[in-house]
Amino acid sequence: MISALLAALPSAYMVSAWGGYVFLINAIAIHVFALCVLGLITPKHEVAYIVFYVIITACCINIPFLNFTPLWSSEHMASHGVFVLVIASAVARFASSLVPKDLVKDLQAWVIGLAGLLILIVLLILALTGKTAWSPRSLTLLDPTYATKYIPIVASVSEHQPPTWSTYFLDLHMIMFLAPLGLILSLQRGGGLFFVGLYGVLACYFSAVMVRLVLVLSPAASILAGIGAATLVAGVLSQCRKVYPGDSVCCPLHLDGLCSAFEQKHLYGWDYGYQVSEVGNRTVFVDNNTWNSTHIATVGLAFGSEEFQAYEIAQDLDVDYVFVVFGGMARFSSDDLNKLIWMIRIASGVFPDMQQSDYLGPKGQFTVGEGAPNALLNSLLYKLSYQHFGKATKGFDFARRTQVNAGDIVLKHFEEVFTSENWVVRIYKVRKADNRDARMLNAIESAFH
Repeated sequence: MISALLAALPSAYMVSAWGGYVFLINAIAIHVFALCVLGLITPKHEVAYIVFYVIITACCINIPFLNFTPLWSSEHMASHGVFVLVIASAVARFASSLVPKDLVKDLQAWVIGLAGLLILIVLLILALTGKTAWSPRSLTLLDPTYATKYIPIVASVSEHQPPTWSTYFLDLHMIMFLAPLGLILSLQRGGGLFFVGLYGVLACYFSAVMVRLVLVLSPAASILAGIGAATLVAGVLSQCRKVYPGDSVCCPLHLDGLCSAFEQKHLYGWDYGYQVSEVGNRTVFVDNNTWNSTHIATVGLAFGSEEFQAYEIAQDLDVDYVFVVFGGMARFSSDDLNKLIWMIRIASGVFPDMQQSDYLGPKGQFTVGEGAPNALLNSLLYKLSYQHFGKATKGFDFARRTQVNAGDIVLKHFEEVFTSENWVVRIYKVRKADNRDARMLNAIESAFH
């Protein structure tokens, strides 16, 4: 009831300000009538329409230039008829509780049928006696050829002409393509959206008769386009969640596993060491702090060096695991390989033997495919990224759109322990060297005993 009151008050203001209010009250009446025909009307609908009808009719009568015209005006007959139909539906619903269940449907049909017959008789009497008649404006909307035949002065007005397709596009633009989707969804889902869909159908029809009524179509089309766009975006987001499910799930699980051994040390690219240190509570060698460029350069030196040299650096740093971000499978372009040149540049400031030019192709470009330099192909980061990659995608790197010859990569000092579902996260364990064999160890123990 409160919702009906809140809807009726601004509608009453529209009655006093705009003659097109008849479209609004008739659209609501048609909506309620459709609910009755489809058997979807509920007591809430009945109460809401009765309250709305009483308030809007009372307001119309109290507006000076309308007076009692709404009581017999043809533009208001639909709302009057639906009001009687809703009263009949409410009476039938109440009477159904007083009769046996097997007679309920027959009783409802009789009550609503008699109400419909009464409405037709009253309309016929009013039409025959001349008490009510369709205005030329209404007849023009119901019959687009009426004004051309009988009222040429009305038909000659440019804003009374039918619009062209270009008019819809210029006024509505992308809404023109999204609104049909919203219309289909509204009619399918029902409920409150059913009124939005019906509003869109009526507004579309009347706008096709007169170009001025595109103004009436605009809010309906905007709402329908919003529903269509929201559905499309929701579908896209749903698919995006399926594309990257493993990384968002596996990373926390992996970090949680690392928390069980608090003495492990990890080698990362410097720009996300801070996150790993905070989230995983792990010891890292670089953590986004730029004050110690030597540490960052050392990490860059390790990733850019050959495996054995990188292994010696890892041993000096007492590294347990090496963490690599790789986007060749998931089309993630901001991975460690694309940052390797920056690692080399930083490392060359501290270690002059490592130069950027050694990692660029013959034309000065960075490539991991044909023409890739030996320094890049033999680097630790290249091998950690592409080990076993040829088995998964036949060697095609989707991030760099390049065919990579990565079928024969064999690591001696690093062991793969984790690769996420989309290969974005790869973790390798640093194998510990056996400094003494068993025979030497036994000899030393015997000497002390």
